[in-house]
Amino acid sequence: MSLNVMRRSLRLSVNSWKTFSDISQSSRRHFVRVDETMVAKELASINRPVRSQWQNSSLGTLQLNDSVFSLEEGSSDPKNEELLYYELLEECNSPLEVLELSQRQPPLPAEISNCLTRMWTCAKMASEEQRRRHLQLILKHPGFELLLQNAMTSLGVMQNEDMAYSLLSMVHLGVPEKSRVVQMYLRTCQERLNDLDEKSLSILVSCLERLDNTANVNALKRGLRLLVEARLEEMESVSALQIAVRVLGGDMPLDIKRKIERKAFQMAERFDVSNAQYLIFTMADMGFRSRPLLDICSQRIVENMAEIPLKRLLKVTAAFRELRYKNVALMSAVSDRKASAIA
Repeated sequence: MSLNVMRRSLRLSVNSWKTFSDISQSSRRHFVRVDETMVAKELASINRPVRSQWQNSSLGTLQLNDSVFSLEEGSSDPKNEELLYYELLEECNSPLEVLELSQRQPPLPAEISNCLTRMWTCAKMASEEQRRRHLQLILKHPGFELLLQNAMTSLGVMQNEDMAYSLLSMVHLGVPEKSRVVQMYLRTCQERLNDLDEKSLSILVSCLERLDNTANVNALKRGLRLLVEARLEEMESVSALQIAVRVLGGDMPLDIKRKIERKAFQMAERFDVSNAQYLIFTMADMGFRSRPLLDICSQRIVENMAEIPLKRLLKVTAAFRELRYKNVALMSAVSDRKASAIA
């Protein structure tokens, strides 16, 4: 049913409410007095851009552009509402457009991370000079301060993955590390550390790699190391093993290194070519050299050589040089691939 039809069929004037209150109890069953929240969600699903214009009435009706009307309960779907907002974000082509949207329609807690992520995605797609200019304008924009305030007040009800994505996007966008919002998110991550799943942990590790060693960052890193060491025996996925290598780094104790190698042998059949490449790059970045792990990764790359672009192979060989690792079978396969590409 369109919004105009609903207005024509359900419109009530404010002055008519007294008349309604005098109607007999038996007649009132034909009218529905709904919760204000359900009304707001219904309007958002019908015409999302009007969400910021509504005001709740003590009479259980919704006032919009001087019109007062009631809606039947149960016709709103929060998932549809969130999807509609996500579609509006996808139409934004710059960080400033995202901020303008967030000012017109303040995001719900589940939508804040989408706003921040979309801002960074738009900035990342611009040229380096444009990106620098965008980031300067963002930090001065009044809408960005409002969005960060919303992010702070909504943190208590935010999902762990949304929290991690929000923190990572704020760091990318240049929010100062010592700002109140970043420090609040870091402390909350410490409090929820035991509840984070693999994806949220991976996002958090990516964020910490971009932060300086402040008190909260160091405390969170120590907590991550303890958590990873405690969960090492329970790890069942290659992605968890990759997180362990990123968190523990090249200076991990020898006994922990042996545990990781044993886990890698147990998971050898689960390694695919993407896992192998990612783990090699991670080990090179961390300065973590483990010949058993590198042997497993090399074998997967040789077996799937035709699937890997030549530029990617060159990056793999560069990572091997950093790790001082040599594998005759791999180097021969890479040489053959180069020769075939030139021919």
